[in-house]
Amino acid sequence: MRLTIRELTKSARWLLEQTGYSGADSGRVRDLPDERTLRYYANRGLFDRPLEMRGRTAFYGRKHLYQVVAIKQMQAAGMDLETIQDRLLGATDAQLKAWSKISDEALERIEQETLEHKSSVAQSPPEKPSSHLPEVPKPRHRTAFWDQEASENHPSTFLESAEVPRSDSTSQPKTLLEIPLAPGVRLQIEGANGTKWGPQEQSIISPLIQVLLQTLRRLGVLSDDNQR
Repeated sequence: MRLTIRELTKSARWLLEQTGYSGADSGRVRDLPDERTLRYYANRGLFDRPLEMRGRTAFYGRKHLYQVVAIKQMQAAGMDLETIQDRLLGATDAQLKAWSKISDEALERIEQETLEHKSSVAQSPPEKPSSHLPEVPKPRHRTAFWDQEASENHPSTFLESAEVPRSDSTSQPKTLLEIPLAPGVRLQIEGANGTKWGPQEQSIISPLIQVLLQTLRRLGVLSDDNQR
């Protein structure tokens, strides 16, 4: 049995109620423990360290239930925490169970419900992704590169339905994209499967062409003067 501090708190409260626990006489003592109470007990060393740590989550077991419930039973009997701490020191599981007054039936129910809860959580299907997926933004039109270059120095960059000869009998007309990079330098891209090169495709390729131009300049194939 592995319980988080929240599960340990809820289980201890329920078990106390099953024992006929009447609460403590002192107004300064909480009748039923909460998470803050358990953390206070832990800081004082009134019950054992967690069985396991997973990241920042602590897990507790049966003995911790005995200890928490036994502490509340002793407080209800009028003992202060110093006396209780001395009594708990070195106590066996059998002694803790006797002091807590937890019945086997109540403990079995806690263990069974804990197993069922964790099993149902583990078997729960993952959340389905939302059907309302955000739209992927379309690439912006790069007027600085495409429009300016085509209008100032070069003719239209699109040669629609230009047929590219092929040796096989299955050759089909292709749309050829021809991009003037600089005087004497032209890039041709053959579209497959009837691809049409329109403004949207042009804007998608634009950033890639910018990278190509930068690479050509670094290699000395192009100079800044060629681009003016």
